[in-house]
Amino acid sequence: MIPSFGIWRIRILEEILINKSIHHRNPGILVLLAVIFLYRPLAGKSARIKSYADVSPKTSMSLSQMSKRYGLRSLTVNGKQITLLTKFNTILLEGDSRKATFNKVNIWLNGPITRRWGSWRICQADIDRTIWPLLNPDKALASEKYQVVVL
Repeated sequence: MIPSFGIWRIRILEEILINKSIHHRNPGILVLLAVIFLYRPLAGKSARIKSYADVSPKTSMSLSQMSKRYGLRSLTVNGKQITLLTKFNTILLEGDSRKATFNKVNIWLNGPITRRWGSWRICQADIDRTIWPLLNPDKALASEKYQVVVL
């Protein structure tokens, strides 16, 4: 029977502590090993790493909802090419990609534009931190101490 990962880590630490020749030559090895082996909880399950492709409906919004909520004039979908228009700005999005174009300037979103239940969705963080500040820089910076953005 193979011991669980937590027990395995404890046994390695015990072996190193018992073998005094290792840590007498290099006392920093104890700190390094403690960080490596005890970083994760001993008996805890490892957390599932969420991929950018995992878009939850709670953390994303359909592009048609975003268009209505943020006052965009039109939303045009042509295959995987999505175009959002305002009075002065054009936003081009690529479906299943993080790539976007704002007034002919390429930008990268935090997560891809994904298709779910027949509608294209965008991460709420991308709306709040990328799209909204680009469309309304004065309103986005109004609550901040500093109102200068340096790129």
